[in-house]
Amino acid sequence: MPDPKTFKTRNGIVGGVLALITVLIVVLTGWKGLLVELALLLFLLIGTAFYLEYFVLNANAKGGLKKILGLGQKDDPVHDSVKVPVERIEKESEIWEMTTADGLHLKARFLKQKQETHRYMIICHGYCNHRLQDVSRQALDFYARGVHVFLPYARGHGLSEGDHIGMGWEERKDIVSWIHRILQYDEKAEIGLFGVSMGGATVMMTAGETLPENVRFVIEDCGYTSVYDEFLEEIKVGMGLPPYPLIWICDAIHFLKYGYGYKKASSVNQLKKAKVPILMIHGEEDRFVPYEMLQTIYDSYAGIKRRESFPEAAHVGSFRKAPERYWALMEEWMNQWFQRE
Repeated sequence: MPDPKTFKTRNGIVGGVLALITVLIVVLTGWKGLLVELALLLFLLIGTAFYLEYFVLNANAKGGLKKILGLGQKDDPVHDSVKVPVERIEKESEIWEMTTADGLHLKARFLKQKQETHRYMIICHGYCNHRLQDVSRQALDFYARGVHVFLPYARGHGLSEGDHIGMGWEERKDIVSWIHRILQYDEKAEIGLFGVSMGGATVMMTAGETLPENVRFVIEDCGYTSVYDEFLEEIKVGMGLPPYPLIWICDAIHFLKYGYGYKKASSVNQLKKAKVPILMIHGEEDRFVPYEMLQTIYDSYAGIKRRESFPEAAHVGSFRKAPERYWALMEEWMNQWFQRE
């Protein structure tokens, strides 16, 4: 993805030009001209809000903002850096399927261990990673540590159906359903949840649901506090646009379309209901999900928890920046909460 500073600088210049135009309109046409401009500005804000809501959260939107921001689309080839792990997962995995309560046909990939084990890791990918590319290497590293690996395609991503991306809120119910599917397959299963970025938010939101005791722990990497906070950050920093009243208009549109606002889709609020041990990881140089969110997330959870930050690590970059430390943490957390086999 491009550097957010590029958008901030460019749109800051645009904002200055618009301010100058406003002054000129008042000088040349008086207050009536200003009222006309305000009406046009309101129309522009509403149009921009519809545009953002559509191109960010519509799974099937092509080009537009997603192309500008360098976000993945379903038919995009994967980057060479993850091509090998992605293709290996696609070649060696089984496909599982289920239908959700709202009628969507979802799919997941299952990497089954050759030796017998009851340990499972459900791994949740991030936004617009339609071929699981942002978790492909981590999935194989978990697999190398002797656990079954289960990789759901979030609704609207990859092989799963869906037009709307819920940013973790709608997906949390899907993960609960996948958990019960695994327990139908193996009633002795011990399950850990792992997710990055939107997947990190997904597993935190899932943790606040009623879960079977088979779910032993959660690991979240660079998850956000809420959809509202993350969208606000992207408007303000990622796109360099004035966040207010744009975020309010986007939130209202989303509520009218889907029955809930961005603030309801909250990892923080869900963690207040959670009961499983949670390991929280964040890169200190994260420009997309601010590092400061880690503290808010940590403070919101009263249960068993651990917080680890990685200096100089970018968004979902901790495992690349310090792989030995990262995987030592993973192994320690798994061994602490999985039963001995």
